[in-house]
Amino acid sequence: GRGDPKKSGPIGPPARLAVASFPTPTQAAMVGISNDSKGNLVAVGLTSQLRECWSYQLPAGAHQQPIEPIASSNILEGHQGEWWFAAADGSIHIVTEDGKLHDSFARGAVLSGLAVGKHGDQGVVVISSAEGVSAVQISK
Repeated sequence: GRGDPKKSGPIGPPARLAVASFPTPTQAAMVGISNDSKGNLVAVGLTSQLRECWSYQLPAGAHQQPIEPIASSNILEGHQGEWWFAAADGSIHIVTEDGKLHDSFARGAVLSGLAVGKHGDQGVVVISSAEGVSAVQISK
């Protein structure tokens, strides 16, 4: 109910903002996509107090189709949670909740959707593009 002072730092205001879908985040309760002072596209982990706790540089470019480029999950064993980023070059980047790159891979197509969740006890990533929709099971 009260206005806090504006937050500022080396990263500009986020163009996108997402809240973690995993329970009790210890560091990045939210993630934004913004530009740094050099104009590079970056994902920025934010604490629940809106303090920057990490940043991860994403590939340059703008998406060719509307897409929500951020997803979160808790499907990788040994991690509090994960952030998934669909980049404009067709690559997908997985950054753990503590800001460390876990993996990245390229789909070779323009992405139009990204969702991550569980089917039973297995993690699943669903990716859509002009080529269709595919689901990939994530092994623990």
